[in-house]
Amino acid sequence: MGSSRYQALEAIKPGTPYRARDLETAQTVLIHALDGLGAAAAARIMLRADRVRGVFHPALVTIFDVFEGGPRTLLAACEFVRAQTLQRALGGQPINSRRAVEIVAEVADGVAELHARQFPHGAISPESVLQTDKGRTKLDLLRGLSIDDATEEGDLKALAALLQSLGGGTPFALAASGSAAIAAARLREAARSAP
Repeated sequence: MGSSRYQALEAIKPGTPYRARDLETAQTVLIHALDGLGAAAAARIMLRADRVRGVFHPALVTIFDVFEGGPRTLLAACEFVRAQTLQRALGGQPINSRRAVEIVAEVADGVAELHARQFPHGAISPESVLQTDKGRTKLDLLRGLSIDDATEEGDLKALAALLQSLGGGTPFALAASGSAAIAAARLREAARSAP
Protein backbone atom coordinates (compact mmCIF):
# COMPACT_ATOMS: atom_id res chain seq x y z
CA MET A 1 0.00 0.00 0.00
CA GLY A 2 1.37 3.43 -0.94
CA SER A 3 0.66 5.44 2.22
CA SER A 4 1.51 4.65 5.83
CA ARG A 5 -1.71 6.45 6.80
CA TYR A 6 -3.79 3.38 5.83
CA GLN A 7 -3.56 -0.09 7.36
CA ALA A 8 -5.12 -2.93 5.37
CA LEU A 9 -7.86 -4.80 7.25
CA GLU A 10 -8.02 -7.71 4.81
CA ALA A 11 -5.88 -9.49 2.27
CA ILE A 12 -5.00 -7.31 -0.70
CA LYS A 13 -6.00 -8.94 -3.98
CA PRO A 14 -4.96 -7.26 -7.25
CA GLY A 15 -7.87 -5.51 -8.95
CA THR A 16 -10.15 -5.74 -5.90
CA PRO A 17 -10.91 -2.86 -3.54
CA TYR A 18 -10.05 -3.61 0.08
CA ARG A 19 -10.99 -2.25 3.47
CA ALA A 20 -8.36 -0.33 5.42
CA ARG A 21 -8.14 1.67 8.63
CA ASP A 22 -7.31 5.37 8.30
CA LEU A 23 -4.80 5.74 11.14
CA GLU A 24 -5.36 9.52 11.33
CA THR A 25 -9.15 9.43 11.70
CA ALA A 26 -9.67 5.83 12.94
CA GLN A 27 -12.35 5.24 10.31
CA THR A 28 -12.71 2.34 7.92
CA VAL A 29 -12.20 3.28 4.27
CA LEU A 30 -12.25 1.37 1.01
CA ILE A 31 -9.03 1.53 -1.03
CA HIS A 32 -9.40 1.34 -4.81
CA ALA A 33 -6.44 0.93 -7.16
CA LEU A 34 -6.42 2.91 -10.40
CA ASP A 35 -3.86 0.93 -12.40
CA GLY A 36 -2.07 1.26 -15.72
CA LEU A 37 -1.96 5.04 -15.76
CA GLY A 38 0.48 7.10 -17.73
CA ALA A 39 1.88 10.25 -16.17
CA ALA A 40 -0.57 12.55 -18.01
CA ALA A 41 -3.62 10.46 -17.04
CA ALA A 42 -2.50 10.26 -13.42
CA ALA A 43 -2.02 14.03 -13.31
CA ARG A 44 -5.53 14.63 -14.75
CA ILE A 45 -7.10 12.24 -12.26
CA MET A 46 -5.26 13.94 -9.38
CA LEU A 47 -6.53 17.36 -10.54
CA ARG A 48 -10.12 16.12 -10.79
CA ALA A 49 -9.83 14.32 -7.44
CA ASP A 50 -8.67 17.54 -5.77
CA ARG A 51 -11.98 19.17 -6.75
CA VAL A 52 -14.09 16.54 -4.97
CA ARG A 53 -11.79 15.33 -2.21
CA GLY A 54 -13.63 15.49 1.09
CA VAL A 55 -17.03 16.45 -0.37
CA PHE A 56 -19.61 15.14 2.10
CA HIS A 57 -23.10 14.63 0.72
CA PRO A 58 -25.54 11.82 1.55
CA ALA A 59 -25.89 10.91 -2.14
CA LEU A 60 -22.15 10.80 -2.91
CA VAL A 61 -19.45 8.31 -1.97
CA THR A 62 -16.82 10.56 -0.39
CA ILE A 63 -13.25 10.43 -1.68
CA PHE A 64 -10.95 11.16 1.24
CA ASP A 65 -7.58 10.84 -0.44
CA VAL A 66 -5.89 9.96 -3.74
CA PHE A 67 -2.18 9.14 -3.64
CA GLU A 68 0.55 7.32 -5.54
CA GLY A 69 0.52 3.59 -4.94
CA GLY A 70 3.46 2.63 -7.11
CA PRO A 71 4.54 2.92 -10.71
CA ARG A 72 1.56 3.78 -12.94
CA THR A 73 -0.86 3.32 -10.02
CA LEU A 74 -2.94 5.69 -7.95
CA LEU A 75 -4.81 4.59 -4.84
CA ALA A 76 -8.05 6.22 -3.73
CA ALA A 77 -9.28 6.06 -0.14
CA CYS A 78 -13.07 6.33 -0.22
CA GLU A 79 -15.97 6.17 2.17
CA PHE A 80 -16.68 2.54 3.05
CA VAL A 81 -20.29 1.81 2.16
CA ARG A 82 -21.96 -1.59 2.20
CA ALA A 83 -23.64 -1.38 -1.18
CA GLN A 84 -23.94 -2.82 -4.64
CA THR A 85 -24.46 -1.20 -8.00
CA LEU A 86 -28.01 -0.59 -9.13
CA GLN A 87 -27.28 -2.87 -12.07
CA ARG A 88 -26.51 -5.74 -9.71
CA ALA A 89 -29.15 -4.87 -7.08
CA LEU A 90 -31.98 -4.74 -9.59
CA GLY A 91 -30.72 -7.39 -11.99
CA GLY A 92 -31.67 -5.16 -14.93
CA GLN A 93 -35.36 -5.38 -14.01
CA PRO A 94 -37.55 -2.26 -13.96
CA ILE A 95 -38.82 -1.11 -10.57
CA ASN A 96 -41.84 0.76 -9.27
CA SER A 97 -41.95 4.14 -11.03
CA ARG A 98 -42.15 6.07 -7.74
CA ARG A 99 -39.01 4.33 -6.43
CA ALA A 100 -37.23 4.91 -9.74
CA VAL A 101 -37.99 8.64 -9.51
CA GLU A 102 -36.86 8.74 -5.85
CA ILE A 103 -33.55 7.05 -6.71
CA VAL A 104 -32.81 9.46 -9.55
CA ALA A 105 -33.83 12.44 -7.36
CA GLU A 106 -31.25 11.35 -4.76
CA VAL A 107 -28.58 11.05 -7.45
CA ALA A 108 -29.58 14.45 -8.89
CA ASP A 109 -29.12 16.03 -5.44
CA GLY A 110 -25.57 14.68 -5.34
CA VAL A 111 -24.91 15.80 -8.90
CA ALA A 112 -26.12 19.30 -8.00
CA GLU A 113 -23.47 19.40 -5.26
CA LEU A 114 -20.82 18.34 -7.78
CA HIS A 115 -21.95 20.95 -10.30
CA ALA A 116 -21.77 23.63 -7.61
CA ARG A 117 -18.07 22.73 -7.42
CA GLN A 118 -17.69 22.83 -11.24
CA PHE A 119 -17.28 19.05 -11.35
CA PRO A 120 -19.43 17.29 -13.94
CA HIS A 121 -19.38 13.55 -13.19
CA GLY A 122 -19.55 12.20 -16.72
CA ALA A 123 -20.27 8.55 -15.93
CA ILE A 124 -23.75 8.35 -14.39
CA SER A 125 -25.27 4.92 -15.05
CA PRO A 126 -26.68 1.90 -13.19
CA GLU A 127 -23.04 0.82 -12.78
CA SER A 128 -21.95 4.04 -11.02
CA VAL A 129 -25.00 4.40 -8.78
CA LEU A 130 -24.93 2.34 -5.60
CA GLN A 131 -27.81 1.04 -3.49
CA THR A 132 -26.72 0.74 0.14
CA ASP A 133 -27.78 -2.03 2.49
CA LYS A 134 -29.88 0.64 4.24
CA GLY A 135 -31.75 1.55 1.04
CA ARG A 136 -29.93 4.82 0.34
CA THR A 137 -28.64 5.77 -3.08
CA LYS A 138 -25.07 7.02 -3.59
CA LEU A 139 -23.17 8.06 -6.70
CA ASP A 140 -19.67 6.58 -6.99
CA LEU A 141 -17.32 9.50 -7.64
CA LEU A 142 -14.41 7.30 -8.70
CA ARG A 143 -16.18 6.47 -11.94
CA GLY A 144 -16.06 10.12 -12.94
CA LEU A 145 -12.41 10.84 -12.14
CA SER A 146 -11.03 9.70 -15.48
CA ILE A 147 -13.66 11.40 -17.66
CA ASP A 148 -11.96 14.35 -19.34
CA ASP A 149 -14.85 15.64 -21.45
CA ALA A 150 -17.66 15.48 -18.87
CA THR A 151 -20.25 18.26 -19.03
CA GLU A 152 -23.16 19.33 -16.86
CA GLU A 153 -25.49 18.88 -19.84
CA GLY A 154 -24.17 15.34 -20.28
CA ASP A 155 -24.90 14.61 -16.61
CA LEU A 156 -28.49 15.82 -17.03
CA LYS A 157 -28.94 13.58 -20.07
CA ALA A 158 -27.47 10.68 -18.10
CA LEU A 159 -29.94 11.31 -15.25
CA ALA A 160 -32.80 11.15 -17.76
CA ALA A 161 -31.40 7.92 -19.24
CA LEU A 162 -31.00 6.46 -15.74
CA LEU A 163 -34.64 7.25 -14.95
CA GLN A 164 -35.78 5.59 -18.14
CA SER A 165 -33.58 2.51 -17.59
CA LEU A 166 -35.02 2.03 -14.09
CA GLY A 167 -38.56 2.02 -15.43
CA GLY A 168 -39.42 5.48 -14.17
CA GLY A 169 -41.15 6.37 -17.41
CA THR A 170 -40.36 8.94 -20.00
CA PRO A 171 -37.79 11.43 -18.77
CA PHE A 172 -39.80 14.62 -18.58
CA ALA A 173 -37.28 17.05 -20.03
CA LEU A 174 -34.71 16.55 -17.28
CA ALA A 175 -31.95 17.44 -19.69
CA ALA A 176 -33.74 20.70 -20.49
CA SER A 177 -34.13 21.61 -16.81
CA GLY A 178 -30.88 23.55 -16.96
CA SER A 179 -29.43 22.30 -13.67
CA ALA A 180 -29.23 19.21 -11.53
CA ALA A 181 -30.78 21.11 -8.60
CA ILE A 182 -33.88 21.94 -10.68
CA ALA A 183 -33.98 18.35 -11.98
CA ALA A 184 -33.86 17.04 -8.38
CA ALA A 185 -36.73 19.35 -7.36
CA ARG A 186 -38.82 18.26 -10.36
CA LEU A 187 -38.11 14.62 -9.58
CA ARG A 188 -39.12 15.00 -5.91
CA GLU A 189 -42.36 16.63 -7.05
CA ALA A 190 -42.97 13.79 -9.52
CA ALA A 191 -42.30 11.20 -6.78
CA ARG A 192 -45.00 12.72 -4.61
CA SER A 193 -47.57 12.28 -7.37
CA ALA A 194 -46.35 8.91 -8.72
CA PRO A 195 -48.46 5.79 -8.06
